[in-house]
Amino acid sequence: MGEHHYKRGRVDAARGCLARAFQLAVELGLPALQCIALNAMGTLEMRLGHAESAQAAYRAALALARGLADERREGGLLGNLAILAHEAGAEDEAHALYEQALALTVRVHDRRWEGNTRCNLGLLQQDRGQSAAAEEQFRRSLAIARELGHAMLEATVLCNLGILAEARGDLADASLHHAQAVEVAQRLGDRRAEGQFRGYLGACHAKCGRIEEAAQELAAGEAALREVADEASLGLLLCQRAVVEHLGGRSAAARATLHDVRRQPGATVPGELRRALELAEKAVGPL
Repeated sequence: MGEHHYKRGRVDAARGCLARAFQLAVELGLPALQCIALNAMGTLEMRLGHAESAQAAYRAALALARGLADERREGGLLGNLAILAHEAGAEDEAHALYEQALALTVRVHDRRWEGNTRCNLGLLQQDRGQSAAAEEQFRRSLAIARELGHAMLEATVLCNLGILAEARGDLADASLHHAQAVEVAQRLGDRRAEGQFRGYLGACHAKCGRIEEAAQELAAGEAALREVADEASLGLLLCQRAVVEHLGGRSAAARATLHDVRRQPGATVPGELRRALELAEKAVGPL
């Protein structure tokens, strides 16, 4: 239920649901269920950009998992802590945690967690400029996702492959991957993911000079993100929209859009949003 509420933008309801689940597990003396609830709480806080709260929940869950000798869950939690380390810029720590997580997931034959971990390790390698290694991890993750019918992982990896294709200048391949990611998100009814993936597809159209198509994708993505009240992702998409407006000869509108981004009270992924704003402002010109 917590995930159900989150996908529909009901953050307080998601938090309340998970807190009640954890409290019930404590009252019943069920450490395995406590571990599950804490992991879910950590994931919610991480999605909201609350790194310290997420790390505290994950570490509490990790202690429980190790006490239960649950290597499958331990591997997943190490992977989640690796994501936090990566987002904090601690790339060496993140790499070490991913390697530990991957070793555990392979040892216990947990294909789902292995797929997730390979995807996230690929993102780290991509950020480090290790494109070939990143693509190998993404393709292995994609194969696992399709083997298991894990549609959300499939969509995420397709988007990552699209970003890699953009980086090497293959915009046709990038557009194809981003469009496939949007299709999977639509099939799942995940409006948050759909909005995020439409942002990438719109930006890719803009790089190809297809300004009208880009504007249409970004408008649809913006509508989806506003529907679920995802202010952080919305801020990133609006930066992309500003660049497209500028490329379409609407520089005043582009500057107004960037002003709106700076005024967003809920734009919580400060590092990523700040970088997106800097790139958008460089493209658009002084505000």
